[in-house]
Amino acid sequence: MPLHYATAFLVVEEQEVIVEKILFAVLLLSTSYLLWDGFTSGSVWVRGGRRTFEFGKWAHKKHRHQEPTCYWIAMAFYGGSAIFSLYALVFVN
Repeated sequence: MPLHYATAFLVVEEQEVIVEKILFAVLLLSTSYLLWDGFTSGSVWVRGGRRTFEFGKWAHKKHRHQEPTCYWIAMAFYGGSAIFSLYALVFVN
């Protein structure tokens, strides 16, 4: 393979890695915010209505003292997502 093709491939590959890092950083920031908000407010945002076109019910809060199972499942999901995005941010090329 000629050198200029290999160089172009490396530049494209480096740009893809930068875009991936940015996306994982955004994911980490958003899930970290959701974790912080869940711990400080005692409630988490969960999915809303089951029908696609219920625009008023896209998400609502579940409180820790009213629905603890749903609260801790959502917090575990947020935590797992934050750990995954941190791992991907640090260890993925």
